[in-house]
Amino acid sequence: MKNSIRENLKKKNWPKKEVDKAIRILNNAEIKKPNTIRVLDQIVYWLVLLVAIMGTLVISIILIPLMIVLNYARMYPVIIIIALTFGMLYDMLLRDLRDLNHKHYVVAGIFIPSFAIINMIFMAQFANHLVTIIGIQQNYHNPVIVGIVYVVAFVAPAVVVRLAEQRL
Repeated sequence: MKNSIRENLKKKNWPKKEVDKAIRILNNAEIKKPNTIRVLDQIVYWLVLLVAIMGTLVISIILIPLMIVLNYARMYPVIIIIALTFGMLYDMLLRDLRDLNHKHYVVAGIFIPSFAIINMIFMAQFANHLVTIIGIQQNYHNPVIVGIVYVVAFVAPAVVVRLAEQRL
């Protein structure tokens, strides 16, 4: 993180002396941070992950009736819109947590999408099972494709933001 700050300040034509001073101030602030604040930072991080897990569960439950009644052409745009929206919210929450290190981003970036794809696969299978039980003349949805579409749309906002940050 400190190197990206250093690079951003250099791009803004800050003098080297001022860049070094700013980095030194940021490093001292991290060292002098009280333990209670460090614990609160960790609690907030894990709460964001819990919110993402709960949000993914709620979204997948909401999508079950839609998977039952909608065909492919109507269902996938709905999934994409919902996943993009939730993905933007999740990415904003993670970006607002300033003290995340690389390990936190890896956990958040791998765990939540993995959980989401597995959850969406199970929910699509459940919706297909309900279609069979109810006897609706509806196309079955491929659970793997539903999961992949959801996760790609969920991760897309974070990828776009990271690419935009690298260009700036």
